[in-house]
Amino acid sequence: MSRRLRPAVFHVGVLAVVCAVAAPAVAQRGPTAPPVPAAAPRMSSGKPDLSGVWEWPYVPDMTRSARNQKGYPDPPFTAAGLADWKSYDAANGDYTGSCMPYGLNRSFNAPYPMQIV
Repeated sequence: MSRRLRPAVFHVGVLAVVCAVAAPAVAQRGPTAPPVPAAAPRMSSGKPDLSGVWEWPYVPDMTRSARNQKGYPDPPFTAAGLADWKSYDAANGDYTGSCMPYGLNRSFNAPYPMQIV
């Protein structure tokens, strides 16, 4: 090994040892205090300012339970809603299947964000 390369190898080795020793120490920190929620930004009228990009909770299947989601195996439908649910056929004019925009209600279960201007 050349004389020029030895200091670089030494410094890389020291850096590797420091990182290996510091990683477990960082992982062993005690519980931290929860962040203090900031006040909601307000408009000049005093109402909350909800403008910005909002991320929906993506729920691809509302009948199954998942992380941060309680599923309902039998969604609570009215008689007319249950009839529509059972007679639904995506081949008969499904908006997203036809590359058309879907409505606000359907966007709640989509993985896309929403922007309020």
